[in-house]
Amino acid sequence: WVTDRPCVFDRRYVTIYPCGLDLHQMHAAAQILLGTHDFSAFCANKHMKKSTVRIISSIDIVESDDKKISAVIHSAGKNLMINRVPVKRSSEFVGILNTVLFSPDDLGIFTDAPRERRRIVNQEITKISPKQLYALNRYANLLKQKNTLLKMYNPDLSYLDILDEQMIREEVEIIRARRRFTEGINSHMEGIYRNLSDEDASAGIVYDCCTGNDENIEESLKNMYRNARQKDLENHVSSCGIHREDLIFTLNGKNVLLTASQGQKRMVLLAFKLAIIRYIEETRHTRAVLLLDDVLSELDRKRQKTLMALIQQPCQCVITGTEFPDYLK
Repeated sequence: WVTDRPCVFDRRYVTIYPCGLDLHQMHAAAQILLGTHDFSAFCANKHMKKSTVRIISSIDIVESDDKKISAVIHSAGKNLMINRVPVKRSSEFVGILNTVLFSPDDLGIFTDAPRERRRIVNQEITKISPKQLYALNRYANLLKQKNTLLKMYNPDLSYLDILDEQMIREEVEIIRARRRFTEGINSHMEGIYRNLSDEDASAGIVYDCCTGNDENIEESLKNMYRNARQKDLENHVSSCGIHREDLIFTLNGKNVLLTASQGQKRMVLLAFKLAIIRYIEETRHTRAVLLLDDVLSELDRKRQKTLMALIQQPCQCVITGTEFPDYLK
């Protein structure tokens, strides 16, 4: 790597150069390594039975900011790699290759518990801003500590205050991210739904925030925790916070679960997924991969063609199904 600010986490895997490199000379020098070589001198086990002879057939040296991700599946499990360097946690892949999946099973999102809708929102937000993953994990750990403390016979109120303060710090960022996500999705979702359904209707999402629409998020959270303290002590559990929030899908301003038909729900969900694709491109300036599982089977010919037209340009798309329409052959 050419940089004047080495990364401590990559020091074992890369060599840092403070000045520019001549790629042509590097490529010419690399050709000397081509051929058959014995790498026994580099092995810790000098008595290993496997052959240490390897054949190097080609070496390519390229300049790129792109990251190459790969997975090796073997009998003992799998190894995940970025630029051929193994990673310890799969979370390190977050934000590198973004995908958006639509599956018929996703229709359960309308009837599932709020926790499932929060999970989906959190998942999409971390694609756009991977640092939100740390904030969410940090909040989850703090919430667990708080609930453990509340279950004690005589909890330390000073420690509760400290936990509340630390939770608020993470919640402020998460709430802002969820609000930005909601606004971004709504800016695309209405138009996509009208194109897909051919209805003069307005589809969108509503973020049911624990602080309402209050702009002073930090102060609102402090008041919320202060007012809920006695209730939390009596019930031995934290009764408020971002872990109690919800995401509501609407059609013409009404809850989809209560007013929409099954076909309309499918169109709302498809519009939501396509809006995510456009929002990722808008914020990350990269195109996500769209995965559509058995999406055409429940759509009539007109809506199938409309969907095909919508996904032609924005992204790479993989579609699975039981039948292949004639007009796509």
